[in-house]
Amino acid sequence: MSYGKEAGTNRTTLIGLALAALLYSQGSIANNKYIDSAQEYLNKNETNAAMIELKNAIQQSPEDGLARFMLGKIYLQQGNFSNAEKELSRAIKYGYNPDDSVPLLARSLLSQNKLEETVLLLEEFDLSDSLASSELFAIAAMAEIRLNNVEKTKTLLDLAGTDTHYAKLAKATYLSAINERDEAQRSVDELLKLDNSNSDTWILNGHLAMTRNDFDVAYESYKTASDLSPMAIQYQFFMANALVHDKRLAEASPIVDRLLQINSQGSYINELKAIILFADKNYADAKIHADRALNNGSKSLRAATISGVSAFQLGQFEQAHRILKKSLTSIAE
Repeated sequence: MSYGKEAGTNRTTLIGLALAALLYSQGSIANNKYIDSAQEYLNKNETNAAMIELKNAIQQSPEDGLARFMLGKIYLQQGNFSNAEKELSRAIKYGYNPDDSVPLLARSLLSQNKLEETVLLLEEFDLSDSLASSELFAIAAMAEIRLNNVEKTKTLLDLAGTDTHYAKLAKATYLSAINERDEAQRSVDELLKLDNSNSDTWILNGHLAMTRNDFDVAYESYKTASDLSPMAIQYQFFMANALVHDKRLAEASPIVDRLLQINSQGSYINELKAIILFADKNYADAKIHADRALNNGSKSLRAATISGVSAFQLGQFEQAHRILKKSLTSIAE
């Protein structure tokens, strides 16, 4: 009797396992179809359609590391760095190859200025592929440059070598940081000849042009980067900043207005808006934006001067005197 009950239980268990295996198999097949379809769309540069298929795959199987990796990579290319970080982190969590995913995660973190988190990836992952390791060391070096950790930067650059795109880009970034800009520019020029589809390289090209006051080249470089990664908001700020420096205020104005809709309190973007309005002799609004920049942490002499002179033009003489006196004191110091 007990044997019969045990046998019945075993049969039930086996049937359950068989059904589970069948359902898993069907789900896996469906997921593979979504992923295959996504790859076909990517081959045809139909990115939005590919993203829909990958999201379907993730909905079908939330722990599919490949689907999350592919989606994260698309987000990174588009400049949607926060979503890239989320999907690439999940891809790693669900077992996707760290050699492929960790360098991309590092790029997404660096692009969000999450510098310590970028460097910490070196402690969390020991990559087996030499090229992947080179990329990770290089991206960490770029984070250390921003943190002003010179010795750590040098060590990481040595570890990165010179064989990968980001190893060369990190070296060029370091050369720019230590004011060896001619050599940095030569390195960037060589990188762009090899691969002109990397937005980070175009951004460095733009930064180098800004140091030479070559604002037109800077703008075109930033615009190319923005075209490659249209969701990278900071690239649009770089474009607007280059246009303002080049006194192309009418072109800068709509970009600045769009950025203010995204972040109305940002100090840098409010300063650009103040410059544009001040040039139009709209002193009331120029003062509003200059003050907003200063109240949100800006130490810019330009913003303070616009605020003070605008106050004077508006007949606010005591306030103008106070602001301009403070500005002159900061110059003297």
